[in-house]
Amino acid sequence: MADDTKLILRELEKINQRMSDMHDELNGRINDLDGKIIDLQKTNTKIQVSIKNDIIKVIDVIGNRHGSLQKRVNALMMKENWVGMELELIKQRMELRKLKDHMGIS
Repeated sequence: MADDTKLILRELEKINQRMSDMHDELNGRINDLDGKIIDLQKTNTKIQVSIKNDIIKVIDVIGNRHGSLQKRVNALMMKENWVGMELELIKQRMELRKLKDHMGIS
């Protein structure tokens, strides 16, 4: 073999080795990225579960408070009805008193 051919073969071997090293480095980086993606997916799942749990807690609190508020509203409505009936009774008594006064009945 001629010296030129040997020199070309050596250079090609060096290029081949560099390409192989670059390939290995790229595979390493890809593996690192895959690991980071998996970690991000796990973190994302944890965040989603945490948010769902928080939402469930808030919905429970709202539901409980709604029931409590509904009871209060019902109680206030009952009280308002009683007050209205008492006012109506007072009004009727006043009307009755006017009629009695008009008719001269004590």
